[in-house]
Amino acid sequence: DLAVKGAGLGRWHWDVASGYFELSPEWVEQLNAGPQGLGADIESFRKLIREEERVFWTAADAASLGEGEPYDRQFRLLGHDGRLRWVQALGRALTVDSRGVPDCLAGILIDIDDRKMAELRDVGMAKVIEASDNEVYVVDRETLRFLEVNRGARENLGYTLAELRTMTPLDIHRLEDAQHVKDVIAAVIGSSEGRVTGETLHLRRDGTSYPALITIQTGRLLDRDVLVAIGSDVTERRRLEGELADARRLESIGQLAAGVAHEMNTPLQFVGNNVQFLDECSKVWLEVIEAYERAVSVEVDDDAWRARVAQLRATIEAKRFNRLREETPKAISDSLEGIDRVLKIVRAMKEFSHPGVAGMSPTDLNRAIESTATITRNRWKDVAELDLQLDPYLPPIECEGGAINQVFVNLIVNAADAIAERREHDPSAPAGRITIRSLHEDDRAVFEVEDNGAGMATEVQARAFDPFFTTKEVGQGTGQGLTLSHAIVCQKHGGSITVRSERGGGTLLRVTLPLRASVAKPALAVVARA
Repeated sequence: DLAVKGAGLGRWHWDVASGYFELSPEWVEQLNAGPQGLGADIESFRKLIREEERVFWTAADAASLGEGEPYDRQFRLLGHDGRLRWVQALGRALTVDSRGVPDCLAGILIDIDDRKMAELRDVGMAKVIEASDNEVYVVDRETLRFLEVNRGARENLGYTLAELRTMTPLDIHRLEDAQHVKDVIAAVIGSSEGRVTGETLHLRRDGTSYPALITIQTGRLLDRDVLVAIGSDVTERRRLEGELADARRLESIGQLAAGVAHEMNTPLQFVGNNVQFLDECSKVWLEVIEAYERAVSVEVDDDAWRARVAQLRATIEAKRFNRLREETPKAISDSLEGIDRVLKIVRAMKEFSHPGVAGMSPTDLNRAIESTATITRNRWKDVAELDLQLDPYLPPIECEGGAINQVFVNLIVNAADAIAERREHDPSAPAGRITIRSLHEDDRAVFEVEDNGAGMATEVQARAFDPFFTTKEVGQGTGQGLTLSHAIVCQKHGGSITVRSERGGGTLLRVTLPLRASVAKPALAVVARA
């Protein structure tokens, strides 16, 4: 009796024929039996059982026991706190009637609520994981063989579970990525956090591949050390990101078009004025030339010649020829300068809109920065001076020129907006300055865009690359500029982009890119976020 009480068990006795039922007092107190308590009959007890489980504790239920078979039932009882709790009844027949049917049983009740709920959670979670469209892999850390692979992963890869259990993660990656996969697994096992997130390329059974965003972490399953990888096919996301990036680039072109038109309007206007001036000059030049031709057309005596010279000088003076002779070269020089400015703007716009070969190709990013600075001039010229500090020895970089151009536009425009915001709230703020640097560090190129604008608070920096996050007023910002820049630099090129800023102290955005595309496309590129 002490052992039963010490274990928190309940003792019960059930006479099937008469319906008499007795339960130990400790358990009677735990049950929600009402003010009258628990009656000494089985029906009083059955009322506390969940309705759909009242098939238990009936004469038919007792009669279903085979000879010597224990009474073992799991059901939910209503407790004094009004909550249903799982319990297990274990017992045996003490006596049987002439037919061998139990007519008296006794046993114990066990509170299994915590254990049962854990089992149900495990089963339910297993069903959720199995049914998920996301990919879930469980890998033995010693053999690296797959132990479990859910439906989403099996359907994406085209293998059965039996086939996958004979395979390792190396079998669903390209041969050239095998060493990197091993390095990532070693990094996960050796990491203090035991987790790595990044993008990889999975190989299907039919030989096709698809990008997958994967998180790998350590864990335990049934007393076995395992690796758990959870991921998703991001093919559609990458396609949408590409379309969004293109749309963003076209939107930027549209926003910059008015500024470019304004920048072109000034040189075109003075070119037009100079051409009109030269048109008038040409008429005077022709008249003077004709006067010279008349003066030298025939031989004349000295008096006649002096008269013609006087007439010629009068024509030159009347037409203000000497002034035109001084102004004409200047007008031509100014016109050539204006045309050159227009051509630079047009070339910059063309290079921004059509950066050249699609995909990864060697690109002169110093020139790309210069072109971007030219077409964005209307956004920064009224608020800041722009200082280009470009490394002349920076080698060509293998990248998608159009995408990187978009990054430069976003960073320059953001810098200009930050300076405008600071000067709007503090007219005494120092003159705006945007500094763009390029440099070469080992096998990576580094680009920095620094401004002395409003800066970012700590909480803003933490969300700087979050989609749709913006501190600008409604209608002035979409919150996509830095998000797309982050995706282009980190996910598409295997680089990094970080921000260093303080409120009122300006901002520095640092972009690093691999010099060669082969460096930028590992099997599992770990994304570094600011």
